[in-house]
Amino acid sequence: MKIRYCNTIDDSIAFNKFHWSKSPRFQKNRRRQTIYIPILLAAFVLFVFILTRELDILIIGSVCLPLYVIIIVWHYKRTIPQSIKKTYEESDNKSFFCEHVLEIDDDGIIATTEYGQGKTKWKGIQRVETCGDYTFVYVGAMSAHIIPKLRIIEGDYDLFVQEIMKRVASYK
Repeated sequence: MKIRYCNTIDDSIAFNKFHWSKSPRFQKNRRRQTIYIPILLAAFVLFVFILTRELDILIIGSVCLPLYVIIIVWHYKRTIPQSIKKTYEESDNKSFFCEHVLEIDDDGIIATTEYGQGKTKWKGIQRVETCGDYTFVYVGAMSAHIIPKLRIIEGDYDLFVQEIMKRVASYK
């Protein structure tokens, strides 16, 4: 069983957004910046207000803290796609932005492009995640075969994904 598809920059952005949304380290950093730091800053503003009894400190703090959180959340949503685009612009990335063929055999999956071929045994696949119109076949901590449902050229996306999930589950 095999499937043929093409990858675009949008596929890489979708993978990275998905990956970072599930990453414990990223979530920890995000919580720190959107919850813990504002709590510490609010405590500091309150402490300074208690010492000085200046109402302006309280007003400025109550305006700045929500703005800080809004800016940080906006920054995270904007930064990932921009960073990915800039990273891919640094070189031509022909081996990613091309036609891919993934083939299932008894031992694993064979990935082929016009630039090379590789095989990953079933026990080497860390996990398979499906999100919206994408399936990510993780072969490393931050690397995966990105299968975009909307850019399938040949093969049955749903049957292919079901078969991969079944085989990976049987090797875990």
